[in-house]
Amino acid sequence: MNDQSMFWNKMATSYSIKSVPNQEIYEEKLKLTRELFAPEMKVLEIGCGTGTTALLHAPHVKQVTACDFSSEMIKIASLKAQDQNISNVEFKQQAVEEMNYPQNEFDIIMAHSILHLVENKEEALKRIYKSLKPGGYFITSTGCIGGILKIFKPLWYIGFHLGKLPYIGLFNRTNFVQLVQDSGFNIEKKWTPTKLDVFLITKK
Repeated sequence: MNDQSMFWNKMATSYSIKSVPNQEIYEEKLKLTRELFAPEMKVLEIGCGTGTTALLHAPHVKQVTACDFSSEMIKIASLKAQDQNISNVEFKQQAVEEMNYPQNEFDIIMAHSILHLVENKEEALKRIYKSLKPGGYFITSTGCIGGILKIFKPLWYIGFHLGKLPYIGLFNRTNFVQLVQDSGFNIEKKWTPTKLDVFLITKK
């Protein structure tokens, strides 16, 4: 079986020092998210990587739970939290498929740059919906590369089955937005900052 965590464990150190592709777009995503925050909120971030976004948001809410299936990513994120003296973020090694949080647990759930790496997106969205409070927000920035990079699918397929590349879902923006809506979420904002991704703010 292809253990994708091994791929991301190897990438963790370089990932942690890599700049975001577009700082202006990243700052706008942070701003749009923070406009929804309140001091008493509990937030979950799925696919937190090395923790940058979770730590930036932490001062604005009560508690952040941040998970990633890469142990090396979580190790780096935890060290960042210690270095920054941030105590209200709990980093957990956990795959999306293993999420089993209580019903109506979180005020906001974020999933950035992760759902295109999940094979069963329908199940992931079902788990997210369950754990989100009524009236809570699900926010996602998701790569929708099916239309543009579809020609590379044969090369990806070989690399994936050799354990050299992670799973990548090749779906388009329209299909992804429809899937989110079919999962029960009401879309309050849709922003397409680049040709390859969509930023959604949705409400349960």
